[in-house]
This record gives sequence, C-alpha cells and structure tokens, in this order.
Amino acid sequence: MMCPEAIPSPSSLASQVSITTIASTTLTSTEQPTVPRHSRPPLNIQSQWRALSLFPAIDTSTALARILRWAPVAGIVILLCVGLINVFGALTGKASAPPSHPAPRSTTISPSRIATVFTSDGLITVTLDVSPNHTGTNIFTLNLNDSRTGRAITNAHISLFTTMLDMKMATTSMPLHPDGQGHFQGTAELSMGGDWRLRMLIQTPNHKFHEAHIHLLTPA
Repeated sequence: MMCPEAIPSPSSLASQVSITTIASTTLTSTEQPTVPRHSRPPLNIQSQWRALSLFPAIDTSTALARILRWAPVAGIVILLCVGLINVFGALTGKASAPPSHPAPRSTTISPSRIATVFTSDGLITVTLDVSPNHTGTNIFTLNLNDSRTGRAITNAHISLFTTMLDMKMATTSMPLHPDGQGHFQGTAELSMGGDWRLRMLIQTPNHKFHEAHIHLLTPA
C-alpha cells in the first residue's frame, strides 16, 4: 500500500520564494555589464571625427546654384575677350599692310590741269580736268568713281561752284552734264588769274548729296 506524497505547507512555500528573490536580487546588484570592444572607437578614429567636425558640411545644391548663377557672367567675359582679340588682330593686320596712297580730300591744280580727290564722306572719287586753265573760257571735265568698287558713276547730277579767293568776288555756279562717254562736262569763265576754289556738289541716284573741293591756280 503506497503512502501519499507529502504536500508542502504554505509557510514552507513562502520561505522558498523569499530565498529565491533575495538570491536573484543579489546576483543582479553584483553583476557588471560587459561592454563590447567595438562599441568604443579606437583613438585614431576619434581624432579623425574631431578633425572632420571642424569643417562645415558642404551643401552641394547651394554650390551648384552659385556656379549656375555666375555661368552667364563667365560666358560674357569669354565673348568679350574673344572680340577684343579679333579687333586687335584686325588692327595689327591693317598696321602691317603696306600703306596705300588714297586720293586727298582737297588738292591744288598747279601746274597740272588735272586733280583727283575724294568727296567729304569718302564714298566717291572725283577727277577734274580744267582745260586749258587760263583767264577766260575753260572746259571742266569731271569723272566719278565709287571709292569702294572703282565702278564709274555716270548717272548723277553735278553742280560746280567757283569762288575767287584772292579778291572779293561773287561765287558763280554751273551744271556739268553727261557727255555720253562716262564723263560730266561744262564750260565756265575764269575772269582773272589767281587762286580759285572749286566746289562740286554731287547728287547720286539714291538722292544723297556728296561734296568735293579743289583749289585751282590759274596763271595771270
């Protein structure tokens, strides 16, 4: 016949729970947590972090915005530099070219009867022949050429004004007409020898006026 197991009394159970609680509390208070070795960075890594903390972080969007803001200005500066280089190159090329001998703006016919000048705007070359260049009746023959192309101008209206510079005399005028051979011609009276100023007023087909001046020394 088997004996029933002994059932612990409530007082014994309470004492066991108290002992277990005290042991657990003692273990918890005496235990020290173990810190993993990799939780604290080495000394050299710490120093690198300190160094990096001295420099502010670079905002890439702000830097890009600044570059884009100044890009048009840089482009304009480059274009100006290229333009200046081209201008200086052209001036240097002109300076190195052999000097030409263009017609003057005004000249004196003496002793030759023929003179070549430019109009005051430089667009037309004027050649005047005074024959025979003496006191009395003279024939004035005029040739016109485009100064840029050299092409003859044959359809213009021309007036010739003569003024005696050695004495106070009235200015006289006369028209020069085409002679059918590419020239303009007219007859005028030179009343005395001396220094005459000849002024030619030329109207081209585009209704623009051009002016040329020649001094004529007529023998007495």
